[in-house]
Amino acid sequence: YNALKREGKLLQYKSPNHKYVFPDWVDRDSYYSGVRMNIMGIAYNKKLVAVSDLPKTWWDLTNPKWRGKVGMPNPLLSGTAFVSTAGLAASPKHGWRFFEALRKNNVTCEPGNGAVETKLLSGQLAVGMLLEENVLKAANEGKPLGFIYPSDGPVVIPAPIGIMKTTKNQAAAKAVHAVSPKTKVLG
Repeated sequence: YNALKREGKLLQYKSPNHKYVFPDWVDRDSYYSGVRMNIMGIAYNKKLVAVSDLPKTWWDLTNPKWRGKVGMPNPLLSGTAFVSTAGLAASPKHGWRFFEALRKNNVTCEPGNGAVETKLLSGQLAVGMLLEENVLKAANEGKPLGFIYPSDGPVVIPAPIGIMKTTKNQAAAKAVHAVSPKTKVLG
């Protein structure tokens, strides 16, 4: 969104609901703002992982007991996986050595969060990097997934919204941008 703004591709629009958005998530020039927060953490299959064995940190996924049983979404195909990988790689607690250790532990790299969720539910994986929203939805449907906020820090990914200058229906785009935070949009 910063690049789109620099390139002059975004419409400047201050939504009446910017007042409900965390101030650091609103572009100071009103070209875009955050609308939701994704959280990447550790998911697990409740039928396969005992509470006493739950990983507590990202580094726990590199333990040999999880060899070949850990999955993550592909950062080349998933935006949230890309941001999570970049965040963990830049973290002094993790860095690339974390991903090298995952590789040595035969991590499975799946196309996206949905594929990781599917393999966790099928029992092909026991644990993995997954978005909180995937786990909450699955758990709400009675599926055996659990979620862990790693003690060394889950990855928080704000998701922005903006309007392209070239949009054909600016009024409709502004209406979507201005949906009240009290409106329940999805089931």
